[in-house]
Amino acid sequence: MDLLTFAHRGEAKAFFREFPFKPINFAFEGLYLSEGHYLLITGEGIQATSEKLSAVLGAFKEIESIFNLGVCGALDENFNEGEIHPIRTCYMEKNSKMEFKSFSTPNIDGLDCVSAHQRVLDTGYAKYLSYFAPLVDREVWAIGSVCSLFKKSFYSYKYISDNADGEEICQVVSVKAEKISEALLSYFLRLKSPDKIKRIIPEFKGLHFTASQKRLYNSLIKKLKIKGMPLDKIVNLYEINALPLSPKKKAARVLKEMQAALFPFNEKIKNDLQDIIAPMEELGIKVKYPKSFETTEIEIGSVIKNGHDLFKLIENLKEFPLDKIHQVLKGRVDV
Repeated sequence: MDLLTFAHRGEAKAFFREFPFKPINFAFEGLYLSEGHYLLITGEGIQATSEKLSAVLGAFKEIESIFNLGVCGALDENFNEGEIHPIRTCYMEKNSKMEFKSFSTPNIDGLDCVSAHQRVLDTGYAKYLSYFAPLVDREVWAIGSVCSLFKKSFYSYKYISDNADGEEICQVVSVKAEKISEALLSYFLRLKSPDKIKRIIPEFKGLHFTASQKRLYNSLIKKLKIKGMPLDKIVNLYEINALPLSPKKKAARVLKEMQAALFPFNEKIKNDLQDIIAPMEELGIKVKYPKSFETTEIEIGSVIKNGHDLFKLIENLKEFPLDKIHQVLKGRVDV
């Protein structure tokens, strides 16, 4: 099990969209769990990071590797804003003195980073730190220190958000959070994609597959190959890319067309059901039907703010097309 750490929640925004992270009831807020990953918002600084990471690693023995992702400042003009670099060795500065201990990741080709005890708000301070490393942050040394104590492997990948020239880092992250987080997520997904996924999924330009979509794609493409159905005969990528959709919705469209080719009858059932429940959804009644179509049970839901909303829901439910829905579902079961 991996643990992803971020100093600021803004840096993790895209990760919360990509993975179904749920909060964990723990000693403090900021710890989440998804399939295969924990995620920790450490807060800024050496002390906060050390305290929270130590508590988490002490409580969850199944965590094997720690991946620190976040922003840093560039202390060397050869490195530019927007670049992401793996960290090799991390150092710590405190009260204008360097800590004797340093910690290294397995990334021997990465860059060194110094964790400063305070925000870099003047060029003199930045100049001093530049003698020790080309990058500066506030947390990675703490992560290396705690991981050394718990004998855990750690990795760090830093997005250069500024030139450590005095601009408030919190303001930088707030303004550019969406861009920074998306860049970190893309980097992480490329980093963690298994070789088998890299070999199977082609480079679809203009599309973005989430982790769950990649798993579904791999499953569907294998079924298509078994049936001798070439992907380019089923999915017209040119037409899909021309649609005014987001990259994720375009990827969903590709998967939908693959499923329709493999399971045409299932697709017809879905379309029939959607035609029936669409008027109810327009009235604010959400309808959820079984994906397997093996039962006739459905779930309905609605948002009720006051008595008027409740009365309106009761009236609308009188016209609920339950018989039509059951006819479609029973027809699927009887096949």
